[in-house]
Amino acid sequence: MSIEIASRDGDHRALYEFMDHQIANYHPHLAEAHIILGFHFGWKADADGRIRLIQVTRPTPLVTAISRFEDVDFVILFNVDSFRTMTPTQRLALLDEGLCHCRGGLDRTGLESPYRVVKPDFLGFIENVRRYGAWRADLMLTRNAFGGEEVGLFSDIGNELPAPDEDEEDSEDDDNDGGFAGEVSHG
Repeated sequence: MSIEIASRDGDHRALYEFMDHQIANYHPHLAEAHIILGFHFGWKADADGRIRLIQVTRPTPLVTAISRFEDVDFVILFNVDSFRTMTPTQRLALLDEGLCHCRGGLDRTGLESPYRVVKPDFLGFIENVRRYGAWRADLMLTRNAFGGEEVGLFSDIGNELPAPDEDEEDSEDDDNDGGFAGEVSHG
């Protein structure tokens, strides 16, 4: 495992400038936050073939104590291999996703905290949505955000996904509340 910190004054100046623009326009709660960007070398696909693109963390006391960055609020790490293959627009969208993880509010103990890392608004399985539609509140909000239109940087990716089985029938099981929206870790 190897990590490289992206210098604000070096080769990654444009990335920091975009981050500053996004904070000023969409994430004003981060105006006073000290955020470090970096690149992670060596993330591999998990057992399901998924590759982590980004990781957002708060620095641990140990990292703070031994680093030259004492007043860091967030560290945003990009998968260097994936980042290199992305278009500029995809890179900016990934950075904005990282900023969406950075919030203020209550920490795990319920105490007021200036900053914390939050989980994504939605997470699910395509096959489940194909069978049952937007049945959870987070999926309904996502559907409404798209307004029923094909939107996004990867709108053609759905063409690569297998179609749902024609033989499957929609079933409604009243005994299954279907409302479970438990927390799931976002890698």
